Amino acid sequence: PPSPPPPPPSPPKPPFMPRALACACNTDGMSGDVSVGGHVGCGDFLGDCSPFCYVAHPESCPTDQPSEAYPGAGWADCELPDGELDPYKCWDEDVSIEVVLSPFTFLGWRVPWWVIAAAALGATVLFSLVSELCRRRRRRAAAARARRPTRQSAGHA
Repeated sequence: PPSPPPPPPSPPKPPFMPRALACACNTDGMSGDVSVGGHVGCGDFLGDCSPFCYVAHPESCPTDQPSEAYPGAGWADCELPDGELDPYKCWDEDVSIEVVLSPFTFLGWRVPWWVIAAAALGATVLFSLVSELCRRRRRRAAAARARRPTRQSAGHA
């Protein structure tokens, strides 16, 4: 008896895309084939001190979160450069005011440490401290979002 015909060849696999490229923030307002409402790059789009971006290739990014606002798109937390978030708005509420304003004795005067730092090294030191507190808040907020998937429906995704 004749043998059955060979099975047709399987379709070619899509080319491998490195994770760094797939999970990079979009540069054109698109996440895959989905328009994401003009959100380009990394930003604090919700004004909650938790920057995120829509990834360029969500179908190839294993770490993105599916978007609810833009089905088919994916988003991920990202880091903004120092100075891009409002340090007064992004204050870390876990740092008690007593710690921040605890005085030191300086030449016989009781002076808050931030006054000494600002006087000795300039306001850049103070800004760096507040920026670090903002980074910690963003990391905590990202962890909280990971634990609360309903947060996505509030506008992230």
